[in-house]
Amino acid sequence: MAKATNGHGPANLDTLPGSSSESSPLDALPPIPTMREALLASITDGALWNIADALYRKNATHGDGGTADAVRLERHTGQPTGTAFHTRKAIDRIRQLKRFLKRKNITDSDRAIAQWLLDDLLDALGRSR
Repeated sequence: MAKATNGHGPANLDTLPGSSSESSPLDALPPIPTMREALLASITDGALWNIADALYRKNATHGDGGTADAVRLERHTGQPTGTAFHTRKAIDRIRQLKRFLKRKNITDSDRAIAQWLLDDLLDALGRSR
């Protein structure tokens, strides 16, 4: 058993979280949702849900899994994320989001989500509103 030598922290280092084979109370917690899951669960409008679903891949591995982070990575590296560049997709979704935001019958929550998605895409492309 290792002992702490600096006088701070637990005297028995084998009791640190993750240092034994015992289960942790954290194991009982539900998994933290991905950005995609959180967004889709928060959206009430079908059209916006479809846009967000297209922007966030289920098994994406870069950044938060969204098109905006793929564009940022591609601009930084000059290489495609996966098998394709995502700039065209980002521009198409910007157009859709602008059209969506012109609608009158949108909940405040959906409007805020749509505006956030739009701002994120514009930022990724190095543009502003």
